[in-house]
Amino acid sequence: MENFVRVSDKELKFEVNSGKETIREITLDSQVQELVLFKVKTTRPTHFYVRPNVGILQPRQSLKVELILNAMNEIPVDITKWSDKFLILVAVLPQELQSVTDLNAKAAWTKVADQNTFSQKVRVSMILKSEKDVKPVNNQQNVATTQAGKVAATASPNPKVEKAKVMTASEALGADPAREKALKAQIADAKKELESLYIDVANREKEVEAILNDEHMKKSKEQENSETPSLANVSMVKIPIEQVVLMFIVSLMVIALMIPDGGDSF
Repeated sequence: MENFVRVSDKELKFEVNSGKETIREITLDSQVQELVLFKVKTTRPTHFYVRPNVGILQPRQSLKVELILNAMNEIPVDITKWSDKFLILVAVLPQELQSVTDLNAKAAWTKVADQNTFSQKVRVSMILKSEKDVKPVNNQQNVATTQAGKVAATASPNPKVEKAKVMTASEALGADPAREKALKAQIADAKKELESLYIDVANREKEVEAILNDEHMKKSKEQENSETPSLANVSMVKIPIEQVVLMFIVSLMVIALMIPDGGDSF
């Protein structure tokens, strides 16, 4: 394996502190000009986790990997006897997998043949910082407690902080009566102003409607006047003078015919 990737340490010591996590680092040094796929496993995933636990080494790249022991509120009495290990797996990427990145490196491992994979173990030893931290608890109980703690931590990274945030927001609503009163007054003023705007809009609509009605009536009257001639226009019609004289003569003749001839009376 050292011909492809060199691992900085073959054994790591973790100092156990009650309620605190312990972090150790190893360095992976690529010795080749090709892309190298790597993966780190642990024999006790309930207590250890690796960051990053899978990825790609660029040609001649040196990469630091963190190996982390989870915090334990209760330390098992046999913790110094644990014989845990980390397993580092590496494989030079074939030509058809050259497009693999850190994002899909995990899936790429399913396409790598076992005969092209190389591995190296890193042993782990536990050291107690203080004997006072040790409590006689069953190891299985501790594992269950740790798993429950990880689930809770995943759901809520810091429950105390979230609770404090909720309480602070709740208290802020009624913490200052004067400010609350001022806010209510502002809301009331805003409602009044909004109602006034509604009334103004309604009045403007009525004005526009009245103007349109007036225009319509004016147009109707103009249309009627253009279709029916007025009396003034009729009186202004001129009759030719010849017709007037002729009508006068005819009238005299009619009158003359109506007068009886002279003679003795009976």
